[in-house]
Amino acid sequence: MVARTPEKRRVALAGPLGAFVQAQFYSAFALYVGRVIDSAPLRSALIARPALLLVIRWYAIRASIEATLSQNVRVHGLRRSRYRGLAKTHVQHVFTGMACNITRVADWISDTPRARRRATCFRALCTALGIA
Repeated sequence: MVARTPEKRRVALAGPLGAFVQAQFYSAFALYVGRVIDSAPLRSALIARPALLLVIRWYAIRASIEATLSQNVRVHGLRRSRYRGLAKTHVQHVFTGMACNITRVADWISDTPRARRRATCFRALCTALGIA
């Protein structure tokens, strides 16, 4: 897909360019820490923390996407397509997404409190380390 409008070009460049700048900054920071700080535990902690925060950020995005897909598979029957052909399957996916959104809005409007989910092992580890 080619970005033809200037707005789409800016958006298409922002993601990879931001990742490149962050990688350059992080590698320069790691070189600086390696040169300046003599303590090995402190040096490894300073280098590992930004990388761990980046992993946590990406994990949160992925977890929300996985939760949506899991809900669509379990509740709305998205595991198998009812129709043959790409166009009909696409329509089924669009309607399934609409049904998922309607269900979420109905749950949001209702006053019944939901049960609290237990923390995942990854979340418990981050809490124990004081990261999140």
